[in-house]
Amino acid sequence: MEKAIRSAIEGGWRGDQRAQFIVYNDVLEPDRRTQAQIGDHILLDPLFWQALGKSLGWRGNYDSYKRNRTTKILGEYKPIHQFHWHRFIDHLAEGKNVDDFFNKLLNP
Repeated sequence: MEKAIRSAIEGGWRGDQRAQFIVYNDVLEPDRRTQAQIGDHILLDPLFWQALGKSLGWRGNYDSYKRNRTTKILGEYKPIHQFHWHRFIDHLAEGKNVDDFFNKLLNP
């Protein structure tokens, strides 16, 4: 997770005052908080994911398909950082941990 936060900072993410405090005290300096406290404020910030994508070179959109009541497929284009953000949320919903996700994302 530290590498992802550093990448997002390189991509221009600054976060709000609380996020800056957390990053300085827990990422750039020795950890004083749990990952859950970091994650609930930083990893749910859409600007974090945009900046992470910028630093990792994510470009374009992805096509998200949804079915309506008549079973027609409706395509919806969304920014690529949302694709990875949704993958992250799904990863957590499956009971997996934050570090595993970012290790796979940042070291393919």
